[in-house]
Amino acid sequence: MNQQNGLLAGLAAALICLLFFGLLVLILYVFFCLTLQRTQTAVRPRNRLIPPGLVWLHLLHLAGFIPLLGIVFGIAASVWDLIMVLRLAGSLQNEFEYRGWRTSGEGFGRPVGLVWAIGQLATLPLGLVMNVLGPNTLPRSAAMVILIAILLFGLLLFVCWIVYWVQMAQYGRRLREDAEGYGYREGSVEEDYDDEYRGRRRRATLEDDDDYDRPRRPRHHDYGDEEDRPRRRDRDDD
Repeated sequence: MNQQNGLLAGLAAALICLLFFGLLVLILYVFFCLTLQRTQTAVRPRNRLIPPGLVWLHLLHLAGFIPLLGIVFGIAASVWDLIMVLRLAGSLQNEFEYRGWRTSGEGFGRPVGLVWAIGQLATLPLGLVMNVLGPNTLPRSAAMVILIAILLFGLLLFVCWIVYWVQMAQYGRRLREDAEGYGYREGSVEEDYDDEYRGRRRRATLEDDDDYDRPRRPRHHDYGDEEDRPRRRDRDDD
């Protein structure tokens, strides 16, 4: 009887820990998706490569707790993360170029995001081996090596995920602060006029640069006097 009670208490404790861990992961994922959505919303619609709401497909990772089907959802979620990283980076780059900001040296979250997304895909075969074969069917040493590799990769990917999260939050803050400086409502006449004015100003700047680089016509030696003041050239008497 005592042994049965101890077993039930152990199962209850394990269930509580699992629920707590699942709730913690859910909270982190929700705040992560909110950050990405706000950052993508700060990008003008013409510069977006994906709608902001599609970032919530990242929550497919939560289905990884489902036996067997969790593998399928994990693969789909990891592939989507890779696509999402590339699309969000492209959207930010388009927005920077549209605003006339410098893009050289800006990663737009792409480097660390690719490490995180590709790393997830790389660890899937290890998880697949552990789920399909099971740790009991493998030699003890092989199972320990696979488990340690999964833990190390998981820690590295977690750090990359946090860094990517922080970078995307910073990009979103930069875009929102610049938009508040203009104070134009999206799609308003003022914003359209400002866009047109920016285009005219950019073209005028390029024309000025061309005029500045154009070689100057040499001035006639009789055009100026010793004080370099212009005077009319004397006509020869017949």
